[in-house]
Amino acid sequence: MILKNVSRSRSALPLALLGTQLASVACDKGPSSQDSVSHNSVSSALAPPSVAPSSQASGVENTVVFEGVPVAEGPRLAILPGQGVGPIRIGANAATIARLMKKPCQYVDKAVCRYSGRAVEFFFDEKGMTRHIHLHRARRRLGPEGVMFGQFNGNFPSSAEFPLRSRIRFGMLAAGVVELMGPPTEILKEWPPETRNHPSAHAVVSVVAYPGMWLEYDKLESGSMVLSGIILKKD
Repeated sequence: MILKNVSRSRSALPLALLGTQLASVACDKGPSSQDSVSHNSVSSALAPPSVAPSSQASGVENTVVFEGVPVAEGPRLAILPGQGVGPIRIGANAATIARLMKKPCQYVDKAVCRYSGRAVEFFFDEKGMTRHIHLHRARRRLGPEGVMFGQFNGNFPSSAEFPLRSRIRFGMLAAGVVELMGPPTEILKEWPPETRNHPSAHAVVSVVAYPGMWLEYDKLESGSMVLSGIILKKD
């Protein structure tokens, strides 16, 4: 399967929180210089002027195009920012990943071990060790006309610092995420290559930073902007 190369013009996307509801996404506005983020206002969510998905995933595996909501499968994995998922840590190789996932990689090459049905990808460095982990919302596409991801089986564990974090789910509005986890440390004006070069970049409208991870928000056909990707990384 060859993915189309998509380049879209992006505009600044202010996110104003009113109570716990996300205000409408405002388009065609110029960039803001504000970098600070308060609990009551998440502003200046900026996207780069154009994003072209990488050709890295050409020839990706075929998988089921889900008619309904996909069912989660495999071991349940805790989302651990800065560390990994479940027992799998950043730094694991493909053999360790397959053993702990209890299933061989659905697709694997020198760059990635992908479980599209389980909505998780493990990206490797030049030594074949996991550099970052990318989780996805169910039915998110691997490219504008690519296969759909399935259902990720896991969530954030609660902690003393984030007692409500376990309630966060893919598909939540940004306001809901902020309500449960607090404001991000940064709204990225320039998206990281982990987002920019991924085939799902065609749908991303905002990327925000929390310790040990980036959160990606996609704009759906309905116009809603929802949590669609989580990138776990070392700070």
